[in-house]
Amino acid sequence: MVMSGSGNLKVLQLCRFMHKKTVGEMNYGFHLAHHMALGLLFLGGGRYSLSTSNASIAALLCAFYPHFPVHSTDNRYHLQALRHLYVLAAEPRLLVPVDVDTNIPCYVLMEVTYKATVWYEETTEELMAPNLLPELHLLKQIKVEVPRYWETAIDLSKIGRA
Repeated sequence: MVMSGSGNLKVLQLCRFMHKKTVGEMNYGFHLAHHMALGLLFLGGGRYSLSTSNASIAALLCAFYPHFPVHSTDNRYHLQALRHLYVLAAEPRLLVPVDVDTNIPCYVLMEVTYKATVWYEETTEELMAPNLLPELHLLKQIKVEVPRYWETAIDLSKIGRA
């Protein structure tokens, strides 16, 4: 769940390794857990990630209930349809900058400033876009300042205020 939507190659390799390691003793529950992990890794084709809102956490808890079935018709512990509730926790987070002249996606170095919280001070990080952003309520500002493109800053601390 931590790497959801990232499509991280190392995590994919780890999933494939675990799948090959358990081939002999794999029942339906192992198969289901493995494919759910792969689905989360490439959530929305790499465009989505999981939210941390209370409703999203409740949906994830229902979807990833700890008892996995032994076979496909095993509904003793958990109704199989609830496995799809993870979709309610998915939210779009991909930021793709586009060149105005060519209308083609481009790589841009951007500064992302996180709001100060109880756990950390206000922090600025440089990221290469296209990129999956953290949750927007955690961000203060997104700034693009490269010589090739016009300087742009989005102040997220003012969004949502009347």
